Amino acid sequence: MKTDVLPDPDEDDLKATAMDRPYILHMITPGKQMSPFDINMAADAGYQLLPTYSEVTLDGVTGLTQDAIFSRGPKGVARTGLFIGGRDVLLAADMLDAARKAMVKPFVVSVMADPSGSYTTAAALVACVEASCARCTAPTWPASAWSSSVAAARWAASPACWRSSSARRA
Repeated sequence: MKTDVLPDPDEDDLKATAMDRPYILHMITPGKQMSPFDINMAADAGYQLLPTYSEVTLDGVTGLTQDAIFSRGPKGVARTGLFIGGRDVLLAADMLDAARKAMVKPFVVSVMADPSGSYTTAAALVACVEASCARCTAPTWPASAWSSSVAAARWAASPACWRSSSARRA
């Protein structure tokens, strides 16, 4: 009986294998199912595998995080991410914190949360307010007032701001 013996892989073969690993985004939610919107966005962003984990509790985040990172190795974690969805903003923040605490160098992955799109919506609102403020001047406001984002938002929504920015655009 003849047996073929495979040659030992050389260093270049091992590097190629590491480079060919798929991009995986582990999607965690405390809800009954992951949002199709979030799955579509992740797929469109280029992730190749999108495993979803439903009805995850805060206590379950550490185990899932460590399973995701240790199974990929130090090089594979570069192609691994965690996404936390759901509907509860405070729970998502706690889950994000638990995932970060579960990691140990060099097993560190990108982790993000966006429950019901609230973080991205808030970021878009801040960007709009900043753009508005950049177009406006507030001669009657002291500089210290701009340190508060609430004050900046009030100014951006004020008729005086829109009048001054409209006059500049005309």
